[in-house]
Amino acid sequence: MTNTMFYDQNGKPRLQDSFCVYCDFLGMRDIMSDSDKSEDAFNAFMEKVVPIIELYFFYPPSNASTSFPKSWDVKVFTDNMVLAYAFWSQQNIVEGNPRSNTHFRQEFGAALNGISHYQLAVALEGFFIRGGWTRGKLFINEYVVFGKPLVDAANLEKNADSPRVILSDDVKKLVLAQMAQFGNNPPHMDCILVDDADGHWFVNYLSDVFDTEGGLYRDKLFAHARIITNKLEYFKANGKKKEEDKFKWLANYHNYFCHLLSSGFDEWGAALVKWDLPKCTLRQLTKDG
Repeated sequence: MTNTMFYDQNGKPRLQDSFCVYCDFLGMRDIMSDSDKSEDAFNAFMEKVVPIIELYFFYPPSNASTSFPKSWDVKVFTDNMVLAYAFWSQQNIVEGNPRSNTHFRQEFGAALNGISHYQLAVALEGFFIRGGWTRGKLFINEYVVFGKPLVDAANLEKNADSPRVILSDDVKKLVLAQMAQFGNNPPHMDCILVDDADGHWFVNYLSDVFDTEGGLYRDKLFAHARIITNKLEYFKANGKKKEEDKFKWLANYHNYFCHLLSSGFDEWGAALVKWDLPKCTLRQLTKDG
């Protein structure tokens, strides 16, 4: 695995400034602990989730002409997953030259796209993740994951609580620095949302229901609502209040996203999750946070 930024030109391993995402699959641990359900869960995971991981995180280098390194490194164990994305551009920032300081905008955009694609794809297969997204000096290869970002991301994941990937303070600072380089409507405002109930910023993975031309994959939005509704009905019928509360948050997120679409999507009302939900505390990101 030496075709990564975690090795120098001589093949020597090194700590590299990177994004790190630590996440787990909600409910998977309980299923794996149930001997009657664990084999079915394993088969479903291998059949549905693993191909999605391969699709979004194990693609070949996109620019071989400039020796673009493999960007993602991934580890999956039990119900947990580690994603590492090494910074590869602007390795030598010129102090005082704003043109040389992009604040790793390319890396953030690529990482955000990968995480959003993955979250939506597994959600549409009935698998939901929560996670923490950090930044710092990291090393990863076939056998080892080492570095403070992993520790920070694992701790942050515990605060995510609901099915969302939340950003650390270091990643937030990077986002704000990037947004300052744009005009009044940075693209980050569409891809990151804020929950004012706890102050967490999180990945707006439903923004991935748009294609590259700006068209809406309406079937994905309706499927997302249907899966959430089915989960809520199951949790309520089986007295699983803790799990139901997590998916009430998810339903609020889904409905909030539909409201954002209301000016350009006539069917947005039909795509809502119909449930008794707490007050929504979500909002769009602004240039001030």
